[in-house]
Amino acid sequence: MNPEIKALWLESLRSGEYVQGTGTLRSENDEYCCLGVLCDLASKAGVGSWAKDNAYVTTESEQFGVLPGEVQEWAGMETSTGLLFESMTLNVPGPYGDDYVVNTLIDLNDNGMDFASIADVIEDQF
Repeated sequence: MNPEIKALWLESLRSGEYVQGTGTLRSENDEYCCLGVLCDLASKAGVGSWAKDNAYVTTESEQFGVLPGEVQEWAGMETSTGLLFESMTLNVPGPYGDDYVVNTLIDLNDNGMDFASIADVIEDQF
């Protein structure tokens, strides 16, 4: 991952500026998933933009839940989901039992890990 963009992303996730949401890059209420924060940083750098329906639009695609290819390339991310180098086990109640093995940043975000903790994982694994 591009080290300058990584540092900016970590700072943004820890800043409290973004309200965390799940299930989409950005909700109608301006809640962001961790990858949505990265998309917002990309838009501020001139790579893509938010549409009125909060889809993230680039010249290649329109996305709601994963990183568009142009944002991946800009940030130096290898996957559109934030595939983790090492899987993690979350202790979260739900349909998957109390111990849920996660493999992506999307999994961490959508299963209750807060932005500051996700930033720690990004710092360690990306």
